[in-house]
Amino acid sequence: MTDSPPEDKVTESTLKAIQQFNDAFNRLDVNAIMAAITEDCVFENTYPPPDGERYEGRAAVRAFWERFFASGNLRNRGGGGPLGFCRRCHRAIG
Repeated sequence: MTDSPPEDKVTESTLKAIQQFNDAFNRLDVNAIMAAITEDCVFENTYPPPDGERYEGRAAVRAFWERFFASGNLRNRGGGGPLGFCRRCHRAIG
């Protein structure tokens, strides 16, 4: 078996991180979500329209997810299947 080029390892690592986040999201697991988030994180929610809301830092992001999951909006969604959560992903080139 040959080693993958560095780009493939970055892609693999990125996809794994996204999958772990999605799995935590689908379990409504705030602690697992927060394990993937840095202290200086910025979360930009697309709701409410038109511009959404911005949350800066771990405490603000944690509070958002706790409120969001407690609201029951996901538990009562139609279809019942898992949700994906990655509107856009960025990779640092350096």
